[in-house]
Amino acid sequence: MLIPATPKEICTSSLCETNPVIPEQSVHFHSRTITMLPTELLFHIANHLSLKDVSSLAMVSRRLHLVMCEYGLIRILQYYGNLSKNEQQFYQNLSIANLPLIHHLQTSKIEIVAEQSQHTDNLPAICAYHAYHLRNETTNAKSLDFVLNKSFGREEYISNHSLNSNHSRLIIKDHRNFQLSIWTAGNNGSWNREFTIELLRFTECFEKMGKYHGDTIVIPVDPPSAGAGAGAGAGAGADEHVHPKHGAKDDLLSFIQRDESGSWAETQRMTVEALFSNTYGRHFRYFYYEVSPDGKSLIYSDHDRDRLLILGQELDGQWAIKGDFPWDNDRKFSPDSNHIALGESSTISFFGKQKDGCWIATGILEFEFYATTLTEAGMDEDIVGFNTIAFSPDSRHFVACFDDAQEDFSLLPIYVEDFFVVVFSLGDDGQWSEAITMTKHQLGPTQATLLNATFSPNSRYLVIYGEHGLDVCHLTDDNRWETELQYYKLPPTGYHSSWSEPESTVRFNTCSSLFALFQERYAMVWQLNDSGVWECQHRFTYPTLSYHLSGPSIDYTTQQLSPDGNTIVFIDLRWRLKMWVQTQHGKWTRQTPAPGLQFCNLIFNQGGYLLAGLPVNDRSYLIVLGITPDGIWQEKGRLQTEGNIIHFDFSPCGHSIAVSYSVRNQKILSFWQIEWEPGRQPAMNSTNSRNPAYTS
Repeated sequence: MLIPATPKEICTSSLCETNPVIPEQSVHFHSRTITMLPTELLFHIANHLSLKDVSSLAMVSRRLHLVMCEYGLIRILQYYGNLSKNEQQFYQNLSIANLPLIHHLQTSKIEIVAEQSQHTDNLPAICAYHAYHLRNETTNAKSLDFVLNKSFGREEYISNHSLNSNHSRLIIKDHRNFQLSIWTAGNNGSWNREFTIELLRFTECFEKMGKYHGDTIVIPVDPPSAGAGAGAGAGAGADEHVHPKHGAKDDLLSFIQRDESGSWAETQRMTVEALFSNTYGRHFRYFYYEVSPDGKSLIYSDHDRDRLLILGQELDGQWAIKGDFPWDNDRKFSPDSNHIALGESSTISFFGKQKDGCWIATGILEFEFYATTLTEAGMDEDIVGFNTIAFSPDSRHFVACFDDAQEDFSLLPIYVEDFFVVVFSLGDDGQWSEAITMTKHQLGPTQATLLNATFSPNSRYLVIYGEHGLDVCHLTDDNRWETELQYYKLPPTGYHSSWSEPESTVRFNTCSSLFALFQERYAMVWQLNDSGVWECQHRFTYPTLSYHLSGPSIDYTTQQLSPDGNTIVFIDLRWRLKMWVQTQHGKWTRQTPAPGLQFCNLIFNQGGYLLAGLPVNDRSYLIVLGITPDGIWQEKGRLQTEGNIIHFDFSPCGHSIAVSYSVRNQKILSFWQIEWEPGRQPAMNSTNSRNPAYTS
């Protein structure tokens, strides 16, 4: 049997405790007055209230609670309340400025979904409840169909594109026509071109625009002489025309913003002298900048790399300099965009965003302080420092790993006996400080070891793992890290190589209750038991071999954990798909769906109940597998394109798939609607097709 995704039953009194987003007292009605109202009138009142208010009303009387249960309102609250904070945050982000999804909810055939989605505050809970119904509908469907809604690249030339995480905003770079076009998803799968930006230079800035959900886009501005120089021929002054300079008074950055009506307009420009203190004429062939994940900060430097500066918005919406830092090529924003870590090796400096938008120093992590044994051995001067760094998903913790001593200045390998992991945490005073350090002593001197660390999605667990052992730390209620599982010895992998360490990675499920450790030739599944203790549930072994497809290099070894944590997939030596499925808690069974088919790439959808695979021998179509209510994976449908598929991804809401492919060196980006009542799919390469997406 498939493990159901149904919510646990909870009592009414715990509604507000389960979900802190819902306040205990949002509205006040006299208990006796409400009890006397007719049932239909009570439900009519509930339809005009947000789910927060319904939660408070349900606490007034038992009869009102029964009425809310009868009409399904309490079930929605229960389902959303039982989700982890990480899952609730996902649905909150999913409903931000996602007009197609909101339209789909408001026109849903499920009456309660359509009615309650009229309230903006209800959207996260309604999105989650809708996703639950969508999962049931998909798992019960015998087959799926894929209908092309829109394709790009037939009229415009796609040099590159950027699609935000909600699949609701698309930016296309057309290098041939020197343009950027902004598209927003509309209702019923349509896409609307909302703005076109002329872009002559600074093409390398495209990838730095960010994929956030905000309504502001920042692009560099060409100098006044750029347009005239575009058509200039070769000669003495040709280089000046090809790479013209910005004067102190010339505009360098343009801010383009979308208003509530959906119209885009340039709202601000910043000149060279406004961005830099030294305002002499500049030769801006490159302009380095990066937008924060929330789109509300921009860090930049000039070609001289003197300092890093950061922009933010004032109360009136205008952008201004909010801080400056020492220049460093390695800079990382925290997921919530309120912190920056500069540096990646010997010194890592932390800066935090204050309430007024200004940035100040909030901590420093020095490699030398922790490399005491290396210092005693006299090797510290040649060792670069930390090799990998990462923020936790909640942005309150930071991990740095030292796992490779690398080489000295003579290019000779450096051998050490100690490697370590350092965790920094954010205190109530806004400062970063050490929380825990774990040293991994080797049996003998070595240049490198396998040592990684992965935070759980809820940021309460940290898995530190290497080739031979695994540690699990958990965060206590008073914000301290404690080692829960210390150096669990891992079985030998059978992997032997004189030039590299075996690959290793940890994947958590969405609600942070299960993780899989993938190493060469085996995977281990760990799950929290009823007492909140991590237990090793199962170990899978399988043969792997490094191999690459002909043509574009594609690593065939694929090991994945589904987001719901109930399915593990990998591809064997013959490109065949193998699966282990958790049918009951801790009980895993092996499946071989689609026998005879060979895959080189696999992607789960957000719910973990659909899996799209790209065949090895014919990359013009996708095979989509789905899980049944009995927990059996089987083929549900195929999505056929006109060329070789480059990339594909499910939309977060689960209604569509974005597929990019190549036809005669022309890049096409297409969006396909998933239908649960199969119809006839449009014929590819047909000029007589009635599907408007082909003739757009």
